[in-house]
Amino acid sequence: VRINSRGPLPPTGPAADGEAEDHAVRLVALPENTKWVQLPDLSPNGIDVKVDDLRTAADDFLCTDTSLLTDVHLWGSWKDDWHGRIENIHLSIHADDPVGSGGGNPSNPYSMPEAEELWSLDVGPGEFSEKAYYTLPVPGEYWWDPRTGELLAGGDRRVWQIDIPIDPREAFLQKGTEAAPVIYWLDVRVKTEGGEFGWKTRQWPEHFMDDAVWDAGSELPRMWKELRYPVGHPYHAPEENSIDLAFALTFQDVPDQLDWGDAPEDASGVAGYPTLAVSDGARHAIAGPWLGDASDVPDAEPDGQPHPHALGDDMAPSNTDDEDGVTIPPLVIGQTNYVFFEVQSPSNRLAHVDGWIDFNGDKTWQGGEQFVSGWFAPGVHQVAVTPPNTSVGGETFARVRINSRGPLRPTGLASDGEVEDHEVRLVALPENTKWVQLPDLSPRGI
Repeated sequence: VRINSRGPLPPTGPAADGEAEDHAVRLVALPENTKWVQLPDLSPNGIDVKVDDLRTAADDFLCTDTSLLTDVHLWGSWKDDWHGRIENIHLSIHADDPVGSGGGNPSNPYSMPEAEELWSLDVGPGEFSEKAYYTLPVPGEYWWDPRTGELLAGGDRRVWQIDIPIDPREAFLQKGTEAAPVIYWLDVRVKTEGGEFGWKTRQWPEHFMDDAVWDAGSELPRMWKELRYPVGHPYHAPEENSIDLAFALTFQDVPDQLDWGDAPEDASGVAGYPTLAVSDGARHAIAGPWLGDASDVPDAEPDGQPHPHALGDDMAPSNTDDEDGVTIPPLVIGQTNYVFFEVQSPSNRLAHVDGWIDFNGDKTWQGGEQFVSGWFAPGVHQVAVTPPNTSVGGETFARVRINSRGPLRPTGLASDGEVEDHEVRLVALPENTKWVQLPDLSPRGI
């Protein structure tokens, strides 16, 4: 860097007056699949906004590409550079609650996260990494606790980067396109021991959409307050006094990471069950819970795998049978029968299971044909199924879906889980049958 009073200079040669300074510079490459970046303010005007187990901060980001969130990167500092220990980081993703009637709170004066968590993750020591990112010159930057109002100039100098990898099986599936973008909010809470941690502001005046927000306490729904540069800070007076927070998000593309159904449908998508993409067939990002034992992890297919006997998923991409999670014996029309399924959840949480049987044979699954919809713990479960007397005897098909978020339809994209389609035989007893004791077709039958 050269300065003088006469005009432009080349990198070399003498100058009549002024000064030259050379500096070592570090160039940082973000991961290749980073799709959202808000870089930290590394000037003396940067602020670290205190977050802890009672203080939550949140900022919004834009999704223009359906993909899995596989890493979260945060920047922050410790008050007075007194480095404590991070005991837990709580992350959650929320939909956007915009100003006015478009969201859950029609009277909100500014945009904020919706109350419902779309996804959350808690990480502790050993599940994230922390590394020194930059040290500011003396006197450093600001520290701010919006709850108490404390604004401390020169509150810290050292900036830290926290990298949180996310198992794709636990990842959040963001849904958006260039034509129909979606705004989400990232909420962050950090529990520490032996020090106070602050989430760093984004480099100013760069800004996206809405102000970041904060809340104190544990009561829900949260009473979000806007984050704007406080009185006493150089950016308080300018019109551009909105605060964004510093983070980066990396994602994994999902086209080849989806589990699809395999009920019969012809290639045009005109006849048969809704299995192919052209029919909005059921598909799941391969993450979260699944049906079957611990080894029965679903595999990925590029599209639905229609098969006359719903065996296409077992034959693509290999001959590995990954659809052993549901057992449906022959079902006797008008009688109580039982369907069996096993739930696996890598986080040992409850999972939601939905299932339908096409009782009337019209190659659709209607609301009245749903035989299960509820939350289930990991393990083997059985549910009672009574095919209505109007059922059509013979071969038909069932669809069973599992995910971590809640009820699903027989079609469409799910953020995680698995779909299994199965051929089912409906049995009609003779019309004059007056006494029936059906066999125990469970593994416990003798």
